[in-house]
Amino acid sequence: MAGSFGYELDLNTLSDEEKQEVKDQITRFKQYRGLIHNGLYYRLSDPINSKFALWEYVSEDKKEVLVHGVIFRTEPNRMQSIVKLRGILPNKNYSLEGSNEVYKGSALLNGGILLPKSWGDNFPVEMHFISEN
Repeated sequence: MAGSFGYELDLNTLSDEEKQEVKDQITRFKQYRGLIHNGLYYRLSDPINSKFALWEYVSEDKKEVLVHGVIFRTEPNRMQSIVKLRGILPNKNYSLEGSNEVYKGSALLNGGILLPKSWGDNFPVEMHFISEN
């Protein structure tokens, strides 16, 4: 999800399961739309020289962070990659949505966060952080 969002296909040809998946994707985009369109944008990796492409949106008040991207190719037995976030407040705590993990902003800026374990090619990455304080 970056910039605009839409489909270039005939929705009438989709199965009920595929239609539900489209609905879920649209709901998720609407959840992040304000952040994507109005947030500060940071490129976190060089997609030409890296095994992944990642970008980040940060709300102007720096309380919400969305990291999106893709891991191009999964390699067996490889160490997980680390990405350092940008544009957040070092003295704030950030909760990773969907987990019980809380990170200090300074840790995310200086040490980074492990990318999720991936499988297959073009594995999507989405991490949504909310500041607790």
